[in-house]
Amino acid sequence: MELNFTHVGITVSDLDASVKFYEEVFGLTCRNRTTFDEKFLAQAPNLYKLTETTAKVAFMTTPNGIVLEMFEFTPSLPDHGQFAWNRAGYTHICLTLEDLPEFEKHLRAHNVEFCMDVLERWDGGHWVFVKDPDGNLIEVNEPSRAKKT
Repeated sequence: MELNFTHVGITVSDLDASVKFYEEVFGLTCRNRTTFDEKFLAQAPNLYKLTETTAKVAFMTTPNGIVLEMFEFTPSLPDHGQFAWNRAGYTHICLTLEDLPEFEKHLRAHNVEFCMDVLERWDGGHWVFVKDPDGNLIEVNEPSRAKKT
């Protein structure tokens, strides 16, 4: 059996702003938008654990077909505060491109919040962590650039 990774889901506070962010900053394409109404969410009460709630949903696609599924729930819960890496749960998504030092200029031109400076890895590639408008963490890296000794 061959298993493939197809998508990751995140919750956002403003779906329109998040769609715009991922389109303009990272070049993802919005392939579909829909709404999950109360009836839809009620079909899986042990999954969603929500009542009297709706969700606007957008499916954003990378050039290689991975999907970022974004949910904006109404009503929503308040922000839970500072993210903790040492708490069980998902931590981030990772996007890969060829020239991160050059792409850094694009990120800064879009006023993306950086969590750190762009760093060089042991294998010659670069990596950085940035945040989307809701503070969701995005690792941006480039393939190995094996150093010649």
